[in-house]
Amino acid sequence: MEVRSMDSRISLDPVAAGVCTLLTSYLRLSAGNRLLVRVTSKEGGESRIPPQLRQVALELGIALTVEVLADNAPFDGAELPAFDALLYAGINKSKHRNELKEALKDGLETPCYRLFDLSPEVFALCFNMQQSHMAELNLKIIEAARSAKIIKIRSRNGTDLSIRPDAQADWTSSYGWFDGTYPGVLPPGEVNSYSEAIDGTLVVDGAINTNFAFDADPCLHGPQVRLHIGNGRVTGIESSNATVMAICETLFSMENGNRIGEIGFGTNEGIGQLVDFRSHINERLAGFHIGVGSPIQKNPYITWTCPLHIDFILASASIWFDDRLVFSNQRWIRTALPADTHGVVPDLYADTV
Repeated sequence: MEVRSMDSRISLDPVAAGVCTLLTSYLRLSAGNRLLVRVTSKEGGESRIPPQLRQVALELGIALTVEVLADNAPFDGAELPAFDALLYAGINKSKHRNELKEALKDGLETPCYRLFDLSPEVFALCFNMQQSHMAELNLKIIEAARSAKIIKIRSRNGTDLSIRPDAQADWTSSYGWFDGTYPGVLPPGEVNSYSEAIDGTLVVDGAINTNFAFDADPCLHGPQVRLHIGNGRVTGIESSNATVMAICETLFSMENGNRIGEIGFGTNEGIGQLVDFRSHINERLAGFHIGVGSPIQKNPYITWTCPLHIDFILASASIWFDDRLVFSNQRWIRTALPADTHGVVPDLYADTV
């Protein structure tokens, strides 16, 4: 009988390999450390956790404790100093959102994280890049984008979009980093900002994501949506997808519902495919997306708001910063990005909490 080492066994199972990278690279845990995972009964409780999490933690020598929280469970911070990391894991809810922020503000030192889209897919697809590599890529993109006069998005399907970066806008580098103020947000892999100087046509061939539930496949399976954009607003839409049209009719009927609240660059090159459920996974896919509706950042000079937010995600595109092609064929072109990121600091590390 063949006996494999722990690393060999893990590498043969994409979910286990992703769990291993999550624990060691993103949560920075090692043998002898203690991890507390909190899940909610409303989102499936412990049944949502793949068995590979316990198996890999055991093999790595990490003591794992899982707590299943009832809907009305109060926040308990007394036990947290005994753990080396806290992970809230769920589908799309932020349990104890305000309480955790207050605990961190009051001096809680235990590194805290939130993992959305809890599923086998999130582990198998989203943790194929080491955190340090993603952090470096994000910084290079931010440095290049900040200095660009114009960003152009193009595709064979007809996308031809021009964006002028806003010097007042923040730049977020989301790669699961815990900065002591907000939980590290997972799955990792996005850079985003804000601009009102957006003009052109966006042909959406990837997926949509929303901050509200809808009962349909978010994947578009081709160029099904065409958005016409002027001065940072959607001025027209054409689509063969009835679900998208119904959602957009609701959004566009609201005040500010046609305004673009986010320009987003997916940076997780390990994902490689879209998933057929509403998720952050699709947004993290390497490439480009825009968010229409609620602005993703709370910069004081952004004075408008909207209750809904819809992301339109491209499956294929080329991205240009001025005259430099920086993204093509689902990959960021490292040689077209700054070699030195010394001194580059993102404005934010979390795009949701």
